[in-house]
Amino acid sequence: MATSLFQQLESHAARQPAQIAIEEHRESGDTRTITWRDYRNAIAAFAGTLRSTIEPGSTVLLVAPNRIESMIAFFAALMADVALYPLSPMLSERERGEAARRSGAVACIGMPETTACLEGVVAHRISLGAVPREGDDASAAASIRKHQGTGRILLQSSGTTGLPKIVSRELAGIVAMGDSSRRYVGVTSDDRMLAVVPVCHSYGIDHEVLAGMLAGETELLCPRVEAGQVKELLRRDQVTVMPGVPFIFDALAKLADGPMKLTRLRRAFSAGAPLPASVFDAFTHAHGVPIGQIYGSTEFGSITYNDPDIAPFDHASAGRPMDGVTLRILDRDNPSGDTPLPVEQEGQLAVTAPSLLTHYVGVDESPLVDGCFHAGDLARLDADDRLFITGRVKLLIEVGGLKVNPLEVEAVLSEHPMVRDAVVVGAPLSETVTRVKAIIVWKDAGDMDDLRRFAR
Repeated sequence: MATSLFQQLESHAARQPAQIAIEEHRESGDTRTITWRDYRNAIAAFAGTLRSTIEPGSTVLLVAPNRIESMIAFFAALMADVALYPLSPMLSERERGEAARRSGAVACIGMPETTACLEGVVAHRISLGAVPREGDDASAAASIRKHQGTGRILLQSSGTTGLPKIVSRELAGIVAMGDSSRRYVGVTSDDRMLAVVPVCHSYGIDHEVLAGMLAGETELLCPRVEAGQVKELLRRDQVTVMPGVPFIFDALAKLADGPMKLTRLRRAFSAGAPLPASVFDAFTHAHGVPIGQIYGSTEFGSITYNDPDIAPFDHASAGRPMDGVTLRILDRDNPSGDTPLPVEQEGQLAVTAPSLLTHYVGVDESPLVDGCFHAGDLARLDADDRLFITGRVKLLIEVGGLKVNPLEVEAVLSEHPMVRDAVVVGAPLSETVTRVKAIIVWKDAGDMDDLRRFAR
């Protein structure tokens, strides 16, 4: 299955060489594009560059926003059979350095300003500007043939019980999951997918990166989420498929000037947090498109899809399992994989899937229990095999589709010389917006503005 990823790339470049593979809509208002032929050739050329400097199996960081060069680098690293570790450029310098050290990274790819802190930490720093945008057809074919299918992806988990863990997932399993996502959502080469989810995030990788590549559609990349820009792209760029998170759909519903029918948008789906009924209703009314839901995690990717076209449909459901996925509901206090609870009973969710992680980097013990991964969510299954998430066993605070570990924030605040203690909680502002709130105990008179600067 890993090999099929690059076979599909070859097929798209041969069948539709002049079709746009990626449109990058920049914050300046400029638009850059790359065709499938140039995309294939650029990926293969950069894979050759990486092979010449980096041993197969080594770890390479990708610290970059949603850009054409980021997508080229992503696939080139996998074609070069390395372990690719995408990181958000919004991470602090300390977090980037810690990720490089813990993963044993030997190289990083990114903008000079985001990788400067890794000088002396990794052996090779490669500027995103050095990533090619084209290449030679014959050289591309030769480079693709060298692919061994041994690459893998490392992802930073939310760290629900302490510091973030580094998840290792094999390429074959991730590609199989991306193909399931493509088929269940129904993405084809005729689609134009609006990519606003960061491509360093598991959700973005599943649907914008892998499903998009396997389908051969056109990807509309946005470097950052800004509701006004997203609204304009939806209006004028004939978007047909849109992955998002609840607060994006909430903002788009509120921005609509009365019902604004998006005649070509046929698929909208949400993940990252439960979708409130009010947001589902408001977006459907404003734009005429019901929102499906995806359920997944960093450890196993996207594994369910709630398709609005399949009855019975309940917008509150996370959907039915995709191919090869087995879900079990286990007793909260005695979660044994051998004794799942019956239909409609709430308990801990356990998952088995082809895309399941193999291990946490630097952790000896297996993350699996009885062959399953315990997701940390409370859930139930109904008689139609639909999953309903009912709560969390763990600590995370959902902020704009991202998972914030309060223990991490408390640890940073407590390093301030005037802080005696800090407790961090989630403070809901609306059904889709939550902020992180800290309660501070000062050693003496404290300066809140100084603490904010320190935390940043």
